[in-house]
Amino acid sequence: MLPSSSPLPLSPEQIQRLKEAMVRGIIWGFIGILFGSLFVILLNLSKSISGPIPPLIIAGTLSAGVGALIYGSMRLAVLVAAFCAPLSVMILVASHQATNPFFMVVATGSLGAVVGAFYGAFARSSRVYRADAKALAGLTAGLLVSGGYAVMTLLLGISLPISLQVALLCPLTGLLYTWLVVPFIPRFENLLPPIGDGALAGFGAALFIGFSMWLVAGHIDIQVTAGYTATVDAILLQLPGAAIGGMLGAFLGGFVGGLAGMGWQDL
Repeated sequence: MLPSSSPLPLSPEQIQRLKEAMVRGIIWGFIGILFGSLFVILLNLSKSISGPIPPLIIAGTLSAGVGALIYGSMRLAVLVAAFCAPLSVMILVASHQATNPFFMVVATGSLGAVVGAFYGAFARSSRVYRADAKALAGLTAGLLVSGGYAVMTLLLGISLPISLQVALLCPLTGLLYTWLVVPFIPRFENLLPPIGDGALAGFGAALFIGFSMWLVAGHIDIQVTAGYTATVDAILLQLPGAAIGGMLGAFLGGFVGGLAGMGWQDL
């Protein structure tokens, strides 16, 4: 009888790389959920406002910019959530008529910017101090990827489901961001003072919270979103697929990047 072949054991270095790739994939998967949720919200809100820029490009660009701010300032994002979530609830409870989503974003965004400014003034965090460069890198990555995707679909005449769109756009945007942020930081990290960097990062986190709270309230009570009922229905219909697509696509992108030896960036 021929001896049974057994798989070659992995070396300690390969095991360590596999673990790091899995951790990176999980972290990227979380950001993918955030990206997918923001993308579908901004996409449908942009469709409700006629403008010269295609909604897909607006959604892809802003989602990447906000995602970069939150990813680069996790502690501040949690702090902003602690302040802005109660404010959103108070606005929704006090309002006896429909609440405009953009008013909600202005209100929560203003509070988030104030909280972020105080954080930037008193916290010694290089992550927050580089929010200007990270936001520009995220916006640039989102613009290039979503713009390229829009041109490709136009030329090929294809239309993918929202889940596949996000599953494709999210990891490509993330990979391009990690490549762009390294040269962007030395060039653009001093555009704003520390207070301005904190305010920018705080506003970015509050943007996501404001939209999310408005959407949840509209799902519970349709009167909250009167005038945007069709938009909310479209968002709620697409949101699960976008979140799952973002999570799986980003996880795969992060995992493959980890296997390929992509280093951790402490920026």
